[in-house]
Amino acid sequence: MQEKKEFDGIEIGALWVNPETGVMTGKMGNTRLLGLPNNYKKKDSHPDIRLFVTPTKKKDDEGNGTPPF
Repeated sequence: MQEKKEFDGIEIGALWVNPETGVMTGKMGNTRLLGLPNNYKKKDSHPDIRLFVTPTKKKDDEGNGTPPF
């Protein structure tokens, strides 16, 4: 049985929030994303989160991926 969606949009990725830092990490296809709180927000029209594309994971000698940050 398929899960009911709140709207008819197409999911293109996902983000997870670190509750201690407010930093978001996630993926969109094979692209890694990093969302950082906007510490320079001065007006309501400024974004709350700045989103960045980060380098892909590099594998160590044991084949485990390590995050670039």
